[in-house]
Amino acid sequence: MSLTNCHSWLDQESIKLYCQNYIDSRLRGNDKLLFIFMFNYSNRQKYLEAVKAQLEPNIFKHSLALEACMGAIYDYLLKSNQLTSNEPTKEEWLLAGLLHDIDYSGEFKADHPKRTLEFLAKYGLTISETVYNIIKAHAPDLTGYQPKNKGQ
Repeated sequence: MSLTNCHSWLDQESIKLYCQNYIDSRLRGNDKLLFIFMFNYSNRQKYLEAVKAQLEPNIFKHSLALEACMGAIYDYLLKSNQLTSNEPTKEEWLLAGLLHDIDYSGEFKADHPKRTLEFLAKYGLTISETVYNIIKAHAPDLTGYQPKNKGQ
C-alpha cells in the first residue's frame, strides 16, 4: 500500500507524519537496524528470513518499512477509534506488510502479487486467508480482489 494511494477514509497527512515518527523512533538514526528486531509476532523470524532470501535488498528494505507503516496505521486507527470488529489483528496487518512483495522478484514481477502463496511454499510457510486478502488488496487491478476493510 502506498501512502499516496490510501483509501479515502485515511487522513493522509496525519498518517504520513505518524508513520514517519513511528519509523524514526525505531531506527534512532541507524538505518542498519532495518527493523529486524522491531516486531516479535508469531513465526516472524521464519517469514523474515524468507523475505530476505527472496528479495533484492531495496525491496527487502521496502517490505520492512511497510511492515512498520502497517503497524503505525493500525495503532493510529485504533487510537482514533476507527477500527471495527471485523478488522484483521495487528499481527495480521504486520505480517501482510512484511510479505506483500515476496513474489516481486526476477521474471515474476509481472505476476505480483498473485504468486505470494507459491513463493511462501518454497520456504515451507503458509499464511491465513485474512493475511492473503490484505496482500491481494494492495494490487486490486492485478488480483481482482477489492478491499473490504481498513486492513486491506
